[in-house]
Amino acid sequence: MALSFSLIPKNYRLNQGKASAGLSSRREESDLSALGAWKSERTSKSQSGSLSGLTSVLGFDLNSSVLSHLVRDDTSKVSAVDKKVSSSLTKEFVSALEAQAKEDAKAGVYGKDGKAEALRAEQMKQYISPDRDSAIAQVTKLLANGSTMEKVSLRGLPYTASISGTTAEIYDASGETIARCDRKSGKWESVATKAESQFRTASSSIYDEAYRAEEYRASHAGGGLSLNIRT
Repeated sequence: MALSFSLIPKNYRLNQGKASAGLSSRREESDLSALGAWKSERTSKSQSGSLSGLTSVLGFDLNSSVLSHLVRDDTSKVSAVDKKVSSSLTKEFVSALEAQAKEDAKAGVYGKDGKAEALRAEQMKQYISPDRDSAIAQVTKLLANGSTMEKVSLRGLPYTASISGTTAEIYDASGETIARCDRKSGKWESVATKAESQFRTASSSIYDEAYRAEEYRASHAGGGLSLNIRT
């Protein structure tokens, strides 16, 4: 399975309004005080399953990132999507992902053997992703019968579908498209939801932060600095 860690937006960790030089600029930081600050931010890691502890889990200031809306004092204003993503970042998952990142860093291979991606995929399937397989199976049967309908509710699922002469689309309970099919080819395409996209961004950041921290620790343990810069 192809890894998606490299798809993290290059300005993901920089303050709003500042020009981005990509993640590589952050990897070039070698000041020991920076590592000390990073470690300090992670002391409240036990709160990783809540919105208030998400900043410490990710290891950087979410208030100046593209996920700043995940951390707010007034949680009543946080959207259902944000709450869903936050609840998926459980303490157990974050610990496992960080542990894998450290193992990969020690081996010197980012995303080694796809194990971290497998962890992320399983967590997303359990907490985030809709039941596309069941929905697609139902709509495929309708397509086989030559059906066309503006809107149909799927049995046993909180989803709906629309089927025209050329395409079919499936929507989740909030109305987001989760899959579509070209009737001519018969091929289905999964469409990422907002929650899935946010989870991938957040979990990629957790992995990247732990990987770089282990690189930093290893390089200073030997008295030298030889970080593996990736762009």
